[in-house]
Amino acid sequence: ETAPFLREYSRCCEDEAMIEKMLAAVAEFKMFCVPPATLEKAGTTLPAGYSRLSDKLADLSLIYAAYEGLLHREYHDPEDMLTALDTVLWESDGAFFKDKHIYLDGFNGFTSQQYSIIAHMLDHAASLGY
Repeated sequence: ETAPFLREYSRCCEDEAMIEKMLAAVAEFKMFCVPPATLEKAGTTLPAGYSRLSDKLADLSLIYAAYEGLLHREYHDPEDMLTALDTVLWESDGAFFKDKHIYLDGFNGFTSQQYSIIAHMLDHAASLGY
């Protein structure tokens, strides 16, 4: 669907390996809470001389938005589960963690999605240890 509008990646639309890389990039954008609009804005704010990077960011934004539109018509992306949980926690004012004692163990780092959930824990849990 997006091929006619792509500037940098139009030749890659039939390349299965490239499609897999694009889907992996979309998954990373989701994990780090980067929506398509942020990619688009980043591309438009680059200084002169970065037109190729600007085109790549515009293409990624378009591909990401199209993927989201197609996917959410009938399916749920597992990459969106933590974002959905975050929304529910904000709407419930973190009630799920109220008076709970939480211990985090065995993590080397967290994604932005995970940090947002941890923020709810910090705000509402009785204690949070690691």
